[in-house]
Amino acid sequence: MTPQEIRERNLEKVLFTGYDMGAVDRLREECAEALAAKEKEVAVLSGKIKVLVTSVEEYRATEEEMRRTLRIARQNVWFAIGIKIAVLLLAAIGLATMALAVFADVGVTVLAVLNAMRALRTKNSSNSLGER
Repeated sequence: MTPQEIRERNLEKVLFTGYDMGAVDRLREECAEALAAKEKEVAVLSGKIKVLVTSVEEYRATEEEMRRTLRIARQNVWFAIGIKIAVLLLAAIGLATMALAVFADVGVTVLAVLNAMRALRTKNSSNSLGER
């Protein structure tokens, strides 16, 4: 029941006593039922909003973790490329041997794997492997 419907409602007047008590009681009951229905609807919608807020917070946390992981992957790629270019330049001027190139390649791989293991650690994880 809307406020407009309440305003438009015509109650019968009884001579010398005001409004008919039965009609007033019926209007009061209808208003109480309408109010109870609206309160129930508000409670349901409030619950849904809480669920949506929680979902949005989870999505934000997931997005942060994805961005962090992507940043770590980019660091690994640029680090590996940088070391390989440095070894290639040293080899070009005759200061690097094949053993140094192999050592640099293996070293870069190990360091990249160790750096990538940082992506396994998350703020919400309870163990060191990042499993939830």
